Amino acid sequence: MPWLQDERVQLLLAGLLVACAGWVLGRLFARSSRRRWDRQGRLSVVLADLEGQAGRRPTAKLLRRLARTLQADRKRAPLILRALGRTLAAGPAADEDGDAPSGEAVAEVLSVEAADLAVWGAVSDDSEALTFRFAAAEPQRDRGDPTQFAPGEIRHPAGMPESVATDILAMGVLGSLAPLARERSIALAPMLAPIVGRLSETVWDPDEGLAEPQRFDARRALGWGHLVLGFETEDAAALDRSADIFRDILRSWPSDCSFEERAELELNYAAASLAVAEAGDDKRPYERAERASAAALETFKRTTHPRQWAFLQNRLGRAQAALGVLTDEPSRLQSAAQAFSRAMRVWQRDETPELWSATQRRYASALFELGRRTVGTDALERSAAAHREVLLALEGEEGAGQALGVRLALAEVLVALGQRRPCAYDLEEAVRLLGPALAEADDMLEDEADLSQARAAILHGLGRAHLAMGKVAGDVAAFERAVELLREAVEALPDAAPARDGLVYRRRLGAALTRLGARAGRAEPLHEAVATLRDVLDRLGEDAPAPDRADLNWRLGRAYAALGRLDPDAACQTAAVEALQNALDGFAREKHARAWSQIHCEVGDALVHQARKTPGDGAEPLKQAVAAYREALWRTTRAKEPLEWARIQNRLGQALALWGSEGGGTPCREQAVRAQRWALEEWTRDRVPADRAAALTELGNVLADLALNERETDRYDEATAVFAEAYAIYRANGSADLAELARRNLEGCQQAVEGRRGRV
Repeated sequence: MPWLQDERVQLLLAGLLVACAGWVLGRLFARSSRRRWDRQGRLSVVLADLEGQAGRRPTAKLLRRLARTLQADRKRAPLILRALGRTLAAGPAADEDGDAPSGEAVAEVLSVEAADLAVWGAVSDDSEALTFRFAAAEPQRDRGDPTQFAPGEIRHPAGMPESVATDILAMGVLGSLAPLARERSIALAPMLAPIVGRLSETVWDPDEGLAEPQRFDARRALGWGHLVLGFETEDAAALDRSADIFRDILRSWPSDCSFEERAELELNYAAASLAVAEAGDDKRPYERAERASAAALETFKRTTHPRQWAFLQNRLGRAQAALGVLTDEPSRLQSAAQAFSRAMRVWQRDETPELWSATQRRYASALFELGRRTVGTDALERSAAAHREVLLALEGEEGAGQALGVRLALAEVLVALGQRRPCAYDLEEAVRLLGPALAEADDMLEDEADLSQARAAILHGLGRAHLAMGKVAGDVAAFERAVELLREAVEALPDAAPARDGLVYRRRLGAALTRLGARAGRAEPLHEAVATLRDVLDRLGEDAPAPDRADLNWRLGRAYAALGRLDPDAACQTAAVEALQNALDGFAREKHARAWSQIHCEVGDALVHQARKTPGDGAEPLKQAVAAYREALWRTTRAKEPLEWARIQNRLGQALALWGSEGGGTPCREQAVRAQRWALEEWTRDRVPADRAAALTELGNVLADLALNERETDRYDEATAVFAEAYAIYRANGSADLAELARRNLEGCQQAVEGRRGRV
């Protein structure tokens, strides 16, 4: 046909074809949209009806409507069933006659898969529905216990004997139901224990005819079953067995398994090892959990497996935080805080509030332990901020019980921060946090033992805060209040309380009594402090960890030293030196450098006081004191801690000056002058005027002794200038008595200079 060859006709026909195709596609799209909107409309109606049934049991008519909706839109089944679960919180469904249908009847009416029926059974306490779920379901992979572990995939055991395959499937079902069952207080352990027992007996039985791949799957399922059972019953033996099984599997890993399957096993092995470690006091399971988590993270990335990645980061942080505390390694605590922070990139506060809250608390705790072991306040400030975020998230009646524990933890951080700055505001905030907590505990807790335990913890926290306030302000009243509160805390502890709590509370009471006695100049609190600390040391026993005994000996040495300053007998100072030397046995020079330095400084102080109380026989104690101060200076550097370095130099100068008068002669006095001058380079008048004036007085006395023994007028001139500066500082600060003493020293030097020059 010639007209078809016309270009204009061809363009017209092409336009008509495009228009027809567009019309057909538009009609199809409109029909699909109507169907979609119809399904969404029906879904909205059903959900509205379910909300209207809240607090009452839905009828069989509503169940049939649910069945039709589920058949029309299977993708929305979880949403519908969750709404149904909330509706059924008051009880199971009822038919027109008011009788509750069985689990099979519910499944038949709803025509739902057994996997969806698990939601029904768990939220409605319908044990028949749970039993039906075990008989027909394949476990869902992502229904783990979000607070404890992420279960590995249990593959369908094809080709296995029917009894073993059924047990493995049932075990997987129980594990997937664990979080829902715990939420509704359904006991799964009685159903899980026999399954684990049967598998334990048959997995190695040669008569079962299991091939090696099937045996591998059965062992993996058995390890997971022990893991779930251990968490459900808090059975350390089951958790230990789970860790052993997973470790053996990883050692004999089949060559045909994928990296992802191995990572799943590493993930569960980390969970079991971590649980075993937290139930005991051995650090080796923590190390295994750390290695397993790090190995699994090489496969599970945030972009591909965000859920597993978050769980692994959480487990890695828990293991590193525990190891950081056990080994006193700040670097591990820093890594733990970073791991918790990474986990919270997936576990957002709005999306997963429980996981976020638990991880945020661990993050805050890791920062607190890091802050205690490092210089500065950055880690402690971040810890306080993290605890405050958790408190904000726990506002309301539902979070009241958890909020009490967070307040206690935040108060502990504020106490440490208030002493580190130092800042009374932080300590006052800690008191404000804990003040109302006693009344809240009375309202929330009904069990007498739990109430006593909570009251003791709150009183202990308040006592710590007042003790810190006394240290910062030097207030005797604060120390007295701290002693009163800590005594109440010790008395409030129930008999069933952990023995360690009693030791910690008594140890803190001993420290408060020591501070009170030393500040008020009263021997009675110091005698009580010595008796209290010795009692705690006896209760602790010889087999206690070395750091615990070292800390107690350190506190006991301080109590003896304070008592020795009030007692004319030098025996207390001898006891103080002995206790402090015992404390050094629990601290390593490089590992615990800060404590090592502080204890040596206190040993030097005790030896100096001992020498002053035994004039004529003090050369040996002073020699030991000088060695102790020099050992303390090994850790305390001028660049990092200038004021502390100056304080030790000043005490070293005092010890050398005394040694010079006890027979050390001019060389000791020359070294004393050098040490005092170094101290004065950091103790400037603007920074620490009182300390500078005291150091100037000590330096002036040493220079005067040198001038007297060497008969050099220049030494008197130096001493005169030093006493004149000390006199000016004391007058400017309003210290009348000290200014008068400095004036007399100044006049004495001036008279000595004039007399020496007059004879010349």
